[in-house]
Amino acid sequence: AELVVHLRIGPETDILVDDVDAAFREFLAAGGTAVEPPFDIAIGRCARVCDPFGNVLVILDQSKGTFTTDAEQNVIGVEPAGNPT
Repeated sequence: AELVVHLRIGPETDILVDDVDAAFREFLAAGGTAVEPPFDIAIGRCARVCDPFGNVLVILDQSKGTFTTDAEQNVIGVEPAGNPT
């Protein structure tokens, strides 16, 4: 899990899962609600859900790869999944 602070949309709690589509279905079956169904992102898939207590959470996977960064930690690309680093 990580806390991400955005300049435009505010903070969010991100939870890394193996498969967003499967986790989304399991979350809904357990009583959560959908805020935004699964969609593609640069590194994989992402969805927004709400738990029974009203907390909005972001679930994401890295099925397409991971971000690569430069010396100053700026994102400069995506390392495809399955490539050794």
